[in-house]
Amino acid sequence: MSTVKKSLRLVLATLAMLSFSSSWAIDQATLQGMGLSGLSLSSTLSGLLGPNLPAPAPSSAATKNTTSQKPKSVTDNNTQNQNQNKDEIIVKSEFQDFVTQSTGYLLPIYGHDLFVKSTEANQTDKFLPVDNVPVTADYLIGPGDQLIINWWGQIEGTLDVVVDRNGMINLPQIGQLSVVGVKNQNLQAHIKKAFSKIYRNFELDVSLGKLRSIQVFVVGQATKPGSYTLSSLSTLVNAIFATGGPSVKGSMRHIQLKRGGKVISDFDMYDLLLKGDKSKDVQLLSGDVIYIPAIGAMAAISGSVNTPAIFELKGDDSLAELINLAGGLTNVASGKKVTVERIHDRQVR
Repeated sequence: MSTVKKSLRLVLATLAMLSFSSSWAIDQATLQGMGLSGLSLSSTLSGLLGPNLPAPAPSSAATKNTTSQKPKSVTDNNTQNQNQNKDEIIVKSEFQDFVTQSTGYLLPIYGHDLFVKSTEANQTDKFLPVDNVPVTADYLIGPGDQLIINWWGQIEGTLDVVVDRNGMINLPQIGQLSVVGVKNQNLQAHIKKAFSKIYRNFELDVSLGKLRSIQVFVVGQATKPGSYTLSSLSTLVNAIFATGGPSVKGSMRHIQLKRGGKVISDFDMYDLLLKGDKSKDVQLLSGDVIYIPAIGAMAAISGSVNTPAIFELKGDDSLAELINLAGGLTNVASGKKVTVERIHDRQVR
């Protein structure tokens, strides 16, 4: 029996040293069947490998530990996967699906990721103008704006006044003065002219305090259509980003600003994204309507171009103009072969 015990110890020691990280299970019944009822696996390994071997936890503790580390159920895993999938949901257009089936690649709609990222991260307010910055010279004074007027010389005084809903301010000894629609650069001269009707030999300074809020409406194929309250410093571009921009069905090339039934600006986001051109950006007034029409003709381009994507066309764009929209060919593009696939009149492909 002593020889059998020594042989078993040698085998167990060899197995433990070769793969101690693996799970080896020899129960007490097996040991009894071998005539080794007084021998336990843990004591054998401890005796062979020395005192530095971590002592196994008691069976009750092991059971408790196993219970506490019970693997997640299928329901828990499904719930976790669903939560992850919610964060990875990509809103796709029908044309994107068609392009994916044709090319095998999910191409983005050019420029749309800017609006998606700002909306998902709840960072749309970062695109709004900061209030504590100098007001632009062409800022139009309106109801709710705070004016701080200081004058000195033959007369001295300070006046802190808010423009009322009729666009008027009340000046001492002078009366009411209309300032609505006056540009910031002309405001000081406008108020000084009113003071000059009564006073002489004085200087005057006008600054803006707290600015008003304005209400604008975003309609059409917008990601989040509705009514928005924005800073009066907001421009059309600020509002487009702050309100989530066009949806996948909305145009980026014909975003219209309407005021009093007239189109004030027809803005092309591609001018800003591709050229940095904001020349058609306009300051907003309360009551303005931002209309985003349906997207126009589209073309997808993939392969050896710098920006593979789906682009909205404007007019009769040529293949060369589409390649320019995509940032041109890459350095390794051959430039000798182009495959064009077209849908004609929604019938022939």
